[in-house]
Amino acid sequence: MHSHAERGNESRSGLLLQPIRQRRPRHAKQPRGLGNVLSGAFERRLHHCVLNRIQADTQIDQLVHPVSGRVRRLIDPLVDLKVEVNGQSQSKQGLGDIIFGPALGFHHSEKLHSILALDLIAPTGRYDRGDLANIGRNYWDIEPVLAISYIDPAGLNIDVKTMYDFNLENPATDYRSGQELHMDYAIGWGLGNGWVVGVGGYAYRQITDDRQDGETIEDNKGRAFAIGPSVKYTSKDGWFLTAKWEQETQVRNRAEGDAYWLKLTVPF
Repeated sequence: MHSHAERGNESRSGLLLQPIRQRRPRHAKQPRGLGNVLSGAFERRLHHCVLNRIQADTQIDQLVHPVSGRVRRLIDPLVDLKVEVNGQSQSKQGLGDIIFGPALGFHHSEKLHSILALDLIAPTGRYDRGDLANIGRNYWDIEPVLAISYIDPAGLNIDVKTMYDFNLENPATDYRSGQELHMDYAIGWGLGNGWVVGVGGYAYRQITDDRQDGETIEDNKGRAFAIGPSVKYTSKDGWFLTAKWEQETQVRNRAEGDAYWLKLTVPF
């Protein structure tokens, strides 16, 4: 599910081409989702989304490698973004905002697993306040993460990843985005032959108001909910393939659209 659990240990790193969704009046982050959070995996995802006039094509390579329950994670995002507004358009490609931080993985039982993490999102992506398209947000973000997975090859499967964002101020605009709560989810049924069918998506809600020059921006809190079908196949060799489509609804103060994902994960 949108995937996406994520990163590498020690000096290892992953490579991510990350779609960007935008909402008024600043960039809003694409919620990151669940992947194989507790076992070493090399993961490639192909993604395409069209959100109003914002388009991003995505290929994602990620490396996950826990050691004794402890994980050090790093994502180096490569972004390909195109924005069209009122007859004007702009495209940018390059390194986006790097995500890094520690995590702890837990195996509660044969079927129940979880991960607790603290992500730091650094403003490494190129940003210009006068540009239509920006592949970076130009401010730091501190994001606690809790992900829980229940896996039954011949029964119920549930994945939930909850994140809370503490956004710092953008020094180029003196704008500080409000705190954000978002959750990725997937619910499916294992057919006992490697296939899991179900639904997935995400929920997003901005908790506190935006501020600019010390003043509160009223009536600008974003929110959205997305849902769609999801199919996953797990081979006897341990690799798995996931395909899904998500439609956004109940959107406020954000661009609205849909997205489809194709993800291949190969254990190492």
